[in-house]
Amino acid sequence: MLQNMLLRRLWEIQQEQEREAAAAGEAEAAAGMDVDAAAAAAPSREQRAGVVQKELVEWYMQKQLERNAISSVQAAEVEFELAYKVINHMYRKEGLVSVVGAPKRQAGEDDDAFRNRLWKERRLALSPNFVPE
Repeated sequence: MLQNMLLRRLWEIQQEQEREAAAAGEAEAAAGMDVDAAAAAAPSREQRAGVVQKELVEWYMQKQLERNAISSVQAAEVEFELAYKVINHMYRKEGLVSVVGAPKRQAGEDDDAFRNRLWKERRLALSPNFVPE
């Protein structure tokens, strides 16, 4: 259930992003804007594609709270860790999710701090070979 919820949410986000990109392209074309100039000023597709992992996990946790599926702080911690593990499994083992963006190491940032920030701030998207049910 957790994996299906996360995949469905990623699919919904990507569908919305594709609709927004198409609408923006149509608006620019209708306005006669120089598409190359507009593209240079806008964030790249990779920078806005997908969703930040932390936001995806927060969305999932909120849904669990709304369903009253989490009854204690300990249960929330377990569910939080499980969500990150499921995402990692979908990325590393199943190939259902791709990392489309990751933060850069900050000056003076140690390995553990960077790894922790990378884990939360990387941008995820469905892999091109994902087929929704």
